[in-house]
Amino acid sequence: MKVRKKHLVIFLCLCPLFLWFGQAITFSKSFSGYCEKVLDGDTLIVRGEKIRLIYIDAPEKDQLSFDGKPIGRSSTQYLKNLIEKKWVEVRYRKRGYYGRILGEVFYLKENLNLKLLQEGHAVLYAKKAPVAYTSAYYLARLTRKAIFGTQGFLHPKIYRKKKGHQK
Repeated sequence: MKVRKKHLVIFLCLCPLFLWFGQAITFSKSFSGYCEKVLDGDTLIVRGEKIRLIYIDAPEKDQLSFDGKPIGRSSTQYLKNLIEKKWVEVRYRKRGYYGRILGEVFYLKENLNLKLLQEGHAVLYAKKAPVAYTSAYYLARLTRKAIFGTQGFLHPKIYRKKKGHQK
């Protein structure tokens, strides 16, 4: 147990540094508008465009943890409470396979993709995610926030595959 506490202390000391460096990622296109609707924990509609939050993957709306907690509904509700019907900024580079904009969403200059990871309402999705995202993800897991405080769950990608969903 001492080794784990030692690692947690080191990680917590380095986290602010990682988060600061991770903010330097640039996206070439951006637009602003009201968040018309939150579809699930990582997809929303702004100015009629479907936005998929890049670098993260939230549980599906109907997904439960192994102990029966509605983690999909809670992550969707968390995002709704943050930004539905509020003015946001979307920064992106491209569209994804399904035609959605893949980008970062900001509300009052706060990166919501990163916030969802920090608060434990999503998992890391990309292997080449910025250091800030990786740090936020592991810190949420270590501190057992939100979905990580349950008795476990299927990774959203595996859950979709088993249920026949597409992302």
